[in-house]
Amino acid sequence: MLEIKTITVSYEIATALWDVSLSVKEKDIVSIIGSNGAGKSTILKTISGVIHPIKGTISFQGKRIDHLQPHQIAMLGISHVPEGRKIFPHLSVIENLKMGALPLKDQKKEEEILAYVFDLFPILKERENQPGGTLSGGQQQMLAIGRGLMAAPKILLLDEPSLGLAPIIVDSVFDVIIRLNREGQTILLVEQNAYRSLEISNYGFVLETGRIVLEGETSKLIDDPHVKKAYLGG
Repeated sequence: MLEIKTITVSYEIATALWDVSLSVKEKDIVSIIGSNGAGKSTILKTISGVIHPIKGTISFQGKRIDHLQPHQIAMLGISHVPEGRKIFPHLSVIENLKMGALPLKDQKKEEEILAYVFDLFPILKERENQPGGTLSGGQQQMLAIGRGLMAAPKILLLDEPSLGLAPIIVDSVFDVIIRLNREGQTILLVEQNAYRSLEISNYGFVLETGRIVLEGETSKLIDDPHVKKAYLGG
C-alpha cells in the first residue's frame, strides 16, 4: 500500500534520514520506534509532503507521491495527525473536525464520519461547540485523531499520540487505535511508548540516528535483545 525506498532527507546542512526503506500493508498497524531525535517524525512529514526527500522514492497504491504537495497527498487518502496535536485553539470542536473533512468534498459522507468520530469520542460530541483550546490535553488528542479521520483516510499517520497524556488517557487512545484497525483502518504509528506500540502492531521498524537498524514482526522485535535493552527497559 505504502512503499518507501531508500529515501534520504536533509534539513539544510544536517541529514535527518539515511537510505530509509519501509512498507505498510493494507489494514496493518506498522510501528516506528526509536529515541528522541532519531528521525521518526521526519518520516511521517516526508510521507505527507511537508518535507521532500533529496533521494529515493515514496509510492502510495502504486503512485509516486514524493514530489507532491501536502494537499495533493491528503486528497489521495493519507491523513497525518502530527505530534503536538496542532488543533485550531480558537475554533470550536465541530469546526476543527470539519477542517479535517476538506479533502472529502462529500456532505453526506462527512456527516457519516462525524457521527463515527462522535461514537469513538463521546466527549467531543458533548463539547462540540467549545473552543478546541479549552479542552484538556487528552481531549485535544482525541480531537486531533478525529480530525484526521474526517477525510476518510486510506492510511492514518499517527505521530506520538500518547505523548504527555495521563496513563488512563493513554489506555483510551490505544483502545481507539486498536478499534480503528479492527474496523479496517491502516495505520503507521510513531510512538515513544515502544512496548505499547509494538504490542498492538503487526510489524515494526527500529530507527536510530536516521537509519533503520532493525525490522520485523513485532512479536519478534519485543523479544530482540537490543530492543529490550534500548527501548523496553529490559
